[in-house]
Amino acid sequence: MIKITVTCTNMKCMASMDIPIVKDSVFPGINSLCPSCNQGMFVVTNIEGTMPIPTQIANTASREIQTPRSSNPNTNDVSDNGGNQIFTAFQNRISPLILVLQLIDEFKDSNGQIHVEELCERFSQASSELRSHLHDTLEYDLNVKRGQRLSDGFPTPNQGGAYSIVLRNIIGTDGKKVSLGQGLIQSLELVRVDGNNMFELTKKASIFTELESVKDYFLSKKSLKFISKDPMLPEYYDTALAEEIVHGVFHLSPDQKAWALHIIQQIAQADQSNEIGWDSNTYAFEQTALAAMGQSHSRWFQNPERTLYEKFIDQGVRQKKPSPENHARERLEKHINGKLGSLLSFLKELGIVHPIRIGNTKNYAITVRGMTLFSKTMEALE
Repeated sequence: MIKITVTCTNMKCMASMDIPIVKDSVFPGINSLCPSCNQGMFVVTNIEGTMPIPTQIANTASREIQTPRSSNPNTNDVSDNGGNQIFTAFQNRISPLILVLQLIDEFKDSNGQIHVEELCERFSQASSELRSHLHDTLEYDLNVKRGQRLSDGFPTPNQGGAYSIVLRNIIGTDGKKVSLGQGLIQSLELVRVDGNNMFELTKKASIFTELESVKDYFLSKKSLKFISKDPMLPEYYDTALAEEIVHGVFHLSPDQKAWALHIIQQIAQADQSNEIGWDSNTYAFEQTALAAMGQSHSRWFQNPERTLYEKFIDQGVRQKKPSPENHARERLEKHINGKLGSLLSFLKELGIVHPIRIGNTKNYAITVRGMTLFSKTMEALE
């Protein structure tokens, strides 16, 4: 028999109960919401016993919460590294950013500049061409579904919202004028913007402008190999180019590097312990539960003095929500899931991880390329 102790995350309540798990018996139904205060969530705080825990337990409403270990440069644990400057939920592909920088480099004037309207026009043409070729020629034959398609990262102007999202989140523009400090090419300091809405590349941009043209690279392809079949994930980039892109991102954004290594580590560890990959559906729940207990990772801070959980609590109070705590948990879990989805899209795009279909959901496994990259990077950190 195993005994699991669950404790309420509401610091004013902290109710707890012991739940026995007996082999060959029905797993007990556990409500994740604390019945005592109706605000906190029950999380697993202790497990006693020697009987192996069934895999199914990990998928129940009450999940085991591992308290983050302190950062230690002598270990391979990267879970405590990195801050909150990570890519947003709408910055889920790196290829459009590379395309934008290479277009600036190709069509800049004699002063090394290009107006935002011309850049958007050039991007519109190139993005439409790439979308058509990727979707109609490369992805169609493999029956690649939404979520795995790189073509979705190259919208056309007639797609309206999707096209505007890319302009806003990659370039930082509405197509006519630049919003200073907005968009990935600006936040990564890959461009400078003057008062006349002119872009100029910085030295940092050479990390991507000196790569092979992504437009020429994809348009020259007649077919794609695949990484996994269920669901189908093509190999969009060859290993050498993928590694150059990853190292470029890691160099430009230390927080994104730490975030990526942390999730790659989770996936790699799951690969070693089972054959069904890493269940990403539990991650945001666990991080939110930790935040509610005052153990929020620096990744989920609004600023150095204030966590996002605290921000959402205050928001719930201002909006007179029945339970500001529940509001904060829902908002934070949604926020973390958005950031996680963005990262997983980036890792799939570069062939570092691949999805595994498990019923109606998808788990994730690391690829040979991903494991090699992870091992090399971790060795460099030691």
